[in-house]
Amino acid sequence: IESGVVEEQKKKGDYGKVTSRVDLSVLLRCLLEEARACSVDIFPGINVDKVTTTAEGVKVAGSGQSFDGKYLIAADGVNSRIAEVMGFNKDRTYYCQLRALARYVSGVEPPEVDATATIFGLTKDGPAWLLVFPRPAEGEYIRLVLTIHPKVDLEAAENYFTTEAFCTSWFKNTKILRTLTANENCYTPIIEPYKDRVLVIGDASATQELEITGAMISGWKAGHAVSLALQEENLGLPVTATSRYVNWWQEAYVKYYGSDAYMKNWAIPFILTEPGEIDYLFSIITEPVRPCFNPYTMSKVLGRAMRKVMPTLQQNRPEIVHKLVGKMALPFTEIIADVTKISKPVS
Repeated sequence: IESGVVEEQKKKGDYGKVTSRVDLSVLLRCLLEEARACSVDIFPGINVDKVTTTAEGVKVAGSGQSFDGKYLIAADGVNSRIAEVMGFNKDRTYYCQLRALARYVSGVEPPEVDATATIFGLTKDGPAWLLVFPRPAEGEYIRLVLTIHPKVDLEAAENYFTTEAFCTSWFKNTKILRTLTANENCYTPIIEPYKDRVLVIGDASATQELEITGAMISGWKAGHAVSLALQEENLGLPVTATSRYVNWWQEAYVKYYGSDAYMKNWAIPFILTEPGEIDYLFSIITEPVRPCFNPYTMSKVLGRAMRKVMPTLQQNRPEIVHKLVGKMALPFTEIIADVTKISKPVS
């Protein structure tokens, strides 16, 4: 399925770009330099294991050190330890654990060098995904293998994609430059991300990562909220800034996207489980969908494309229609109930 037509987008110049490639290490280095220039103290390598709050402030302990402050901004990622120790996860629904094996590689020969490819694969143990997208460095790509099924061996899935699947030829001259791995706990989002002077933000309060842009926006909003809250306290005014952040979070993320709809990005191979079903469905979507690189809206784009081909699907493969109509309307928790039973959050 084509999301936009690359050549048509290129004709539009900068206006036709769907996203930009960001070197995260450069971005973080620049942010740290800005922070230090503003006299911010930075303590790397601290693993927080305890948070104590009072009416006047917060104490954070970890790695043999402790820190005192008026407020705590918990921006410690999707597996936030602070959210866990503060009890923010108690009212969240656990979906599954997302596991990832990422390789920085060179020598990849995809059909289009400036586009991202997403491929579904049904391994013997469960569904896996392959993503291939260009890095900022010329000639480098990220080859990313993902699964939400705890029984899938990521290296075996990678081997399938690179030696057996239709995309094998893309990787015949590949050189691995760096390897990274990740485990993500996927929960429903934190609805009320503030209590007891602790503000849980960005990835730490989301279902999955918010991407770089979402993290930057959340960080800026949270920093502004806490700064304003301190000023309100110093002036003897009622503190309203933290509740404004909470309201923004609920409107911009919780209500706007819906975690169930977002998580259904992972649903198709748990519904169409027979060999060839996904291939056939995708093969009849011949018209390019609108350009999109936002995983929070891509499910809607694909949903519209699938609805357009339903008459053809009903005529030729009614059993696929029966599966899609019967299961896609279910809550995601029901679609992957068997996965959730054998999965557990990483601590």
